[in-house]
Amino acid sequence: MSNTRAAHRRQDEDKPKGTWILIAAAVAMIAVAVVVVVVLTGGDDDNTVSSTDSALQQFQPVDAQGELPVLDGAADDAGQSAAPVVQAHNFVGEPIALPAAGQPTILAFGAHWCPHCQSTFPVIVDWLDGGNAEGVSAVAVATGTKEDAGNYPPSDWLTDIGWPGSMVADDENSTFASAYGLTGYPMLVFVDADGVVQARLGGDITPDDLDAAVATIT
Repeated sequence: MSNTRAAHRRQDEDKPKGTWILIAAAVAMIAVAVVVVVVLTGGDDDNTVSSTDSALQQFQPVDAQGELPVLDGAADDAGQSAAPVVQAHNFVGEPIALPAAGQPTILAFGAHWCPHCQSTFPVIVDWLDGGNAEGVSAVAVATGTKEDAGNYPPSDWLTDIGWPGSMVADDENSTFASAYGLTGYPMLVFVDADGVVQARLGGDITPDDLDAAVATIT
């Protein structure tokens, strides 16, 4: 009988140990799952926003103070006029004041559906990536946006071509573009550090055009 009681005692003592082993295994599995989720999502510190995120808005509020005459032809200097001061927003709604205070600025206005923009903007990207505008703030302004037109949305288009600077969205009335005198796409505006427009370019733009224009603000 003593042997039987001892065997029962050993079985009873083993039961809690087995239970704790199962609990520990379950906790470990949960911990691994949490780590996998954090790795896949980037954790709480990842502030990047996917171009397909519902937070992106292709139109944003714009407040423009000042106005330039319309661009008449392929290039002009806008009469050495003061650049309109614009309170704009990027695609996630963060405010951006333009032109950049105390810094030369290139404003590149483009429409996602415009074939000239689709051919010219990659030229501008390559030119910027080549270090030809050091110290200059390069801002892409998505304007003329049409939800039912090709190559929509502009946030995807600009991301796909690797635009290296800031990106902002015009409003439904193209208030930003109108303030800068846009009459066709694309249009580039070169503003010096004092906020004076030194050059505007329209149509198909070459690297030589860009070299000449950026020299007026640097």
